[in-house]
Amino acid sequence: MADGWWEHVFQDSGQHGVQLETVCGNVPVISLDSTSPFQTHCNHLLQAALSTGAKADGLYEYCTDKEIESELSRRWKLRQCDYFVARLRGEHSHLRCVGLSGKRGSVLGLVVCVALEGKLRLHDLWKDLEAYRLVKAFQDLLDAAKKLPSYTAGAGATAAKPEPKQWESWGSK
Repeated sequence: MADGWWEHVFQDSGQHGVQLETVCGNVPVISLDSTSPFQTHCNHLLQAALSTGAKADGLYEYCTDKEIESELSRRWKLRQCDYFVARLRGEHSHLRCVGLSGKRGSVLGLVVCVALEGKLRLHDLWKDLEAYRLVKAFQDLLDAAKKLPSYTAGAGATAAKPEPKQWESWGSK
């Protein structure tokens, strides 16, 4: 990850193969390394976060967002060809993210958006994260996002991790 042209964007080298920053409050800007443990699970994690079996490619779309684009240009001199702005489709179309390292970075960014917003039950997501042994890595990612100077608490608020084994009881509610 150290050789990426976007290296100047991030405060530190990241963890778990993910570099993260936020813009416009809580819009994640993500670079996903090819060696990240999240790399092969992004699409499935998005499906789990939204509790759907629909094809992941149909859950989001690339879009333009003048406010996000302006901040990317102002803060880091990024051009439109340097990133992808993605948003969820449907009732969650207000959730957006920026991917710097391709499609999977954008998809992971959307999963982070859903978790940080804290409005959806994330039972399926945490269950799948546990199956992939990514619970700690994902919690580290959320914690890192919340510590960023550009993160705005309450503007897509918290996504507290449930206690292990509470997940089973959520399925019956």
